[in-house]
Amino acid sequence: MILEKLAVHLVKIVLTSFDTFRFQDKILSGINWEIVVIDEAHRLKNEKSRLYMACLGIKTRRQYGLTGTIMQNKIQELFNLFDWFSPGSLGTREHFRDFYDEPLKHGQRLSAPERFIQIAEKRKQHLVTVLQKYLLRRTKEAKIGHLMLGKQDNVFFCAMSDLQKRVYRRMLELPEIQCLVNMDLPCGCGSPLIQVECCNRIVPNSIIWSYLHKENPEGCDLCPLRLVLPCLIKLQQISNHLELIKPNPKDEVEKQKKDAELVSAIFGTDVDLVGGSAKIESFLGLSGAELCGKMRALEKLMFHWTSHGDKILLFSYSVRDRLCSPK
Repeated sequence: MILEKLAVHLVKIVLTSFDTFRFQDKILSGINWEIVVIDEAHRLKNEKSRLYMACLGIKTRRQYGLTGTIMQNKIQELFNLFDWFSPGSLGTREHFRDFYDEPLKHGQRLSAPERFIQIAEKRKQHLVTVLQKYLLRRTKEAKIGHLMLGKQDNVFFCAMSDLQKRVYRRMLELPEIQCLVNMDLPCGCGSPLIQVECCNRIVPNSIIWSYLHKENPEGCDLCPLRLVLPCLIKLQQISNHLELIKPNPKDEVEKQKKDAELVSAIFGTDVDLVGGSAKIESFLGLSGAELCGKMRALEKLMFHWTSHGDKILLFSYSVRDRLCSPK
């Protein structure tokens, strides 16, 4: 009812969210707006999205976009963004693809001839020149440099705790890790082939491999390289905090069972020291230096900072990491 009244009354300012606009776009697009400002404008990168199509119906004399990531994955996203804020500024979609997109793709290939590289560089410079007419950039050095006086960036390398190191070593001893480590060595069966081409291409009795290949127990075309990313993630979790390696109650039941099996294998005789295989709910339990070498380093740093009267703002890498970070 309120939105319908807006369509027939003079409105000075309306602040709305993307979701509200997507579902009420017909009403809001019926108003002739003087100015439209879109925050997080990179969300208009997909010309097939409902949000993009809804924004095409906005009637306005001026439109502006605010974003810190003007292009994320593909250069075509850049065209989609500018074609909404300044229609025609980069030509037609076909012209943009032929004049900018394709030459840049060809010139960025490792095997690209020198002629393609030179063309790509010229097109890139031309595109930058065109975009400068429509972009207003704020840089830290030019706009807020006076606020950065006295700023120091320090990187601390935190060693894992002894408990973390033991768990890490057990992880390295798992069959799937050993398969990856030894994949280029001669196969032990006596054939002239390396292990990845012979007997050790698959690891059917291992924990991670069997979960990844539950639908195809004979393996897949990517074996054993399909193990690389999952194993790296597990090693990263162990390095960050042992609590991260435990089963997540929000995961599907089958994955929780496999994660519990993995935890049992790599915790070994240290299972009691990590509070068992189930997740710890106590904050004090999560903050123990035994579970995380970073906590030990952070504890010393925070003591040093607070003793000097410093204020502390702490960021963590992910949502689950925050569960293991002091407030």
